[in-house]
Amino acid sequence: MALTKEDMGEGWTRASIGSVTILYTNSTCHVYYTQGGSFSPAVQNTVAVYRTIDVAKNAFEKEKPQDVILSYPNIGNECFLNDSAPINKLLVFRKGNVVAWVWLQQDKTGDILKYAKIVDQKITP
Repeated sequence: MALTKEDMGEGWTRASIGSVTILYTNSTCHVYYTQGGSFSPAVQNTVAVYRTIDVAKNAFEKEKPQDVILSYPNIGNECFLNDSAPINKLLVFRKGNVVAWVWLQQDKTGDILKYAKIVDQKITP
């Protein structure tokens, strides 16, 4: 369900992949891609499969930052995008019992919605 090297396009390399510890999940995955050395564009993607939809809804709600203006793209069942820092964008969405995080760092023009839509398409209903 997470982004793969093939999803990233030319010039991207996988820096790491692994599982992360998130409470109340059946499985998790975290991947990190970069376009070069220090301060180059990077994309991180974490996907967590929760035991129930209600637990996933609660986890999603807890991720919403306070005191920033969010936008709400139409991805998954519910979604928010925090692009208040132009070079560090965070998009979180929930689809059923799955919550996905996509971070786009050090990239003012990168298409974070494209990456989120790729992950969304990989999640079966």
